[in-house]
Amino acid sequence: MMAKGTLNRGGNAAATKVEPNAIDSPVRKCRGSHQSTGFRALIVAIGLSLTANSPWAQDARAPTTGIPDADAGLANLEDYVALEKRNGDLEARIQVLEKSEKDLKASLAQQKQALQTATSAAKRFSDDWARRAFSHASRHVAGMAAVSIPYIGADVAVVMTTLDVREACESAKALNEMNRAMKLEPVDETKVCAIKIANREQVIDHVIKNWRTAYAVAAAWANQNEAMLPAEPPQVSYARVNELWTAVYGAMPRPVSPSIPGLSISPTPPTSPTPPVPPSIRRP
Repeated sequence: MMAKGTLNRGGNAAATKVEPNAIDSPVRKCRGSHQSTGFRALIVAIGLSLTANSPWAQDARAPTTGIPDADAGLANLEDYVALEKRNGDLEARIQVLEKSEKDLKASLAQQKQALQTATSAAKRFSDDWARRAFSHASRHVAGMAAVSIPYIGADVAVVMTTLDVREACESAKALNEMNRAMKLEPVDETKVCAIKIANREQVIDHVIKNWRTAYAVAAAWANQNEAMLPAEPPQVSYARVNELWTAVYGAMPRPVSPSIPGLSISPTPPTSPTPPVPPSIRRP
């Protein structure tokens, strides 16, 4: 409402007339301005409350003196140094593991090469030994009859024994080749390769001088593991000796008596000498 006043001619104030619109208009304007200001303040308060916990708000609350926090910088530096040390330790361990892996690969390759070499040497030795064993057994089985021939059998025995020694020497050399491939201690080859073989005349002379000793030595060697020969030589009849000798040479030799020239006598079986004590034979 709005009041209006007038003056009359006497100078007195006249009755005033109040208009409703004239009074309400300023009030409404004031209320509208106050409401608008409060709403804006409410929006600003909500915005401040929302941004109070944000990182930039915290940074804004930090002192703005321009001097960095010494404790925080020192902590960050110590963490960086610790991480760098751990990184260096890890790199060193990685290098050690890589070197160990290379060494293991090289060792594995060497072991494979050594195993292949040893396998090849063992295969060669096995094949050679089987071949020599078959040859040795076959030769002796086939030569048994030839060795039994009187006088001539000495030649056969000497040659076959020479072959046995030669093959035994070759076997020892092949065995050492396998031992070297397998990094083992080699055997002494000279124990076999240095054996000397007597000739036929030496063998016959030894038998003539003491044939029982020769037989005893052979029996001792043969009976090391299993008794195959009797300790005493078998008894051979004169008829059997005469038959064998006659089959080979046609007739028994007839020695001439030195006291009666031209007188021939029939041979008599040799008398058996005193049996010797069998020698002790050790394994080679």
